[in-house]
Amino acid sequence: MSEPGGKLNCTGQDGPISADPDIVGYGVLSAFLVTATLTVLTVVFGYLSGSLGDESMTDFDRAVIKSMRRSFRARGKSSSSPANSSTDLSTDSSNIKEAPRSEAWKQAVSRFILALSDQQLVTGLAILCSGVINQKTLTVWEFHMVLSLAWFSTTSHLATLDALRTYLKAHAVIRDVRVFGMVCVLVFLLYTFVVSLVASYGSLAYTSPIQCAFIQPKPAPDAFTVLALL
Repeated sequence: MSEPGGKLNCTGQDGPISADPDIVGYGVLSAFLVTATLTVLTVVFGYLSGSLGDESMTDFDRAVIKSMRRSFRARGKSSSSPANSSTDLSTDSSNIKEAPRSEAWKQAVSRFILALSDQQLVTGLAILCSGVINQKTLTVWEFHMVLSLAWFSTTSHLATLDALRTYLKAHAVIRDVRVFGMVCVLVFLLYTFVVSLVASYGSLAYTSPIQCAFIQPKPAPDAFTVLALL
């Protein structure tokens, strides 16, 4: 940790860490996990329910979704009316197109995914900025957690972009602002990754401030280890 005068103390010893609850607290970790899971499940639901519009899907998406719907129908028909299962299955195989969803329903699902997507982007950017600003007080372990949470949030955000393709095409200003935010996240993410990589190959204890990675000599990592981390 930093000393009272602002001077870095890079002689920390491995052992129990008094972690910052704003970084690794149960509430923070739970919020990341719940929102990321909800984001992915909502996107999957939007695809399988036909709520995203046909223009958001590729031929491969349609083939997979039709196959899953056919499988669900087959199970439902076989359990409810075994006598008519062969007729129903043949009908499903020839005409598996779902009734079109109302525009209001599609708009509701799209806006909900948009809200979750914005939350993932802003959350990832916020925790990255917090980690970079507080390098003198965050330990090596806490900085690794910042990188992991930001990576998790960024991956969840990327999962929403294909579902929002039509919306973003129609709203150029929102799309441009989002692209700018994504570029900022990418820059901070690369920075935190490089700093974490440098800290991993020094003699720093996990309780030392991550800022010490810039002032202590580090052995150069071998190419195999770098590729393994990537």
